[in-house]
Amino acid sequence: MSEGPSPAEARRRRVRIDEALEILAAVDVPRAQQNDRSAMT
Repeated sequence: MSEGPSPAEARRRRVRIDEALEILAAVDVPRAQQNDRSAMT
């Protein structure tokens, strides 16, 4: 059974999500939609 992503992979994913959240804010997406789930789509 898989143990999930390595700590390094988890950090890379978090950085990508944070970058996407910055983009969502920059294009004036409503605050309610500025979340991790929206960032991943």
